[in-house]
Amino acid sequence: MFRTAGDGGQFPVVLMRGRPHMGFNTKHHFFYLRGYNSVRHRIKEFEKLVLSLEDKTILYGLGSSILELARVCDELHISLPLKCVVYHGESLNMYQRKEIEHLLCTDVRSAYGMSEIRQPAFECEHNRFHCAEDTSYFEVVDEKGMSLPAGESGRLLITGFEHRVMPFLRYDTGDIGVLSDDPCPCGRTLRTLEFQGRKMKLLHVGDGRTVSLLDFSAIFDAYPKSIRQFQIVRTGECAFRIHVVPGIDLYREGMQEEIVNIFKFRIHPRAQIEWGIVDSIPEGSNGKAQYFIDMFEK
Repeated sequence: MFRTAGDGGQFPVVLMRGRPHMGFNTKHHFFYLRGYNSVRHRIKEFEKLVLSLEDKTILYGLGSSILELARVCDELHISLPLKCVVYHGESLNMYQRKEIEHLLCTDVRSAYGMSEIRQPAFECEHNRFHCAEDTSYFEVVDEKGMSLPAGESGRLLITGFEHRVMPFLRYDTGDIGVLSDDPCPCGRTLRTLEFQGRKMKLLHVGDGRTVSLLDFSAIFDAYPKSIRQFQIVRTGECAFRIHVVPGIDLYREGMQEEIVNIFKFRIHPRAQIEWGIVDSIPEGSNGKAQYFIDMFEK
């Protein structure tokens, strides 16, 4: 994974994480960070670590933390000698990836991983995900759990080879994908994986109307300059409280009304919406951003 980001793997790697990670050896440098809200308070320590290394650095961390790092570095005029950043655990949209590339002046790659099985796939320089088949076995199956041939879309199951005490066999990742045997221009012979989304939780919001969590994120992804961070709290069947860390033009005349109208169009015309402008949004217990909290169905 790190060789794809560093021309053969000779560059130092800094892992920005809340705890040690299985499989990473002692030559890597750990910078313990709970989540994105800690970045601003520890930016000088992080800068000191990166500058102490002899060469450009490969940075590995949660997507939300790396995005916040890029924004803080831009705000404080901090320049970090980075070869590449590799994010995991959370998806970033195209605008967010471009923002990181621009602010940190580096390449951006993604690693596919989960707590149960360490990074089973990674993105190469041609933006294709390669399966780490020396440590994991991949299957794409139909709704009955029967294996599908390469090129067909289905549920993604992974069996990890490294858990000797309690191995995960045919672990259902909740993702939808397609495996391919077609050669990649990068020259690696590992099979590639194309993600086609997740099996998302569906919400019933009244009057026979059903929406997915993707409908919520799509609303705010369209306003990257107005909203730095967001969190939606469902307080009733069709009642929501929106927590927002504002961007540069959220207060522009008519902006909030425009977002509310789109929200009602996508979710429900009678949706009850309450705004909450906040300085920060707490991370979840795993350090990841919590974009949606359902208090109605608990």
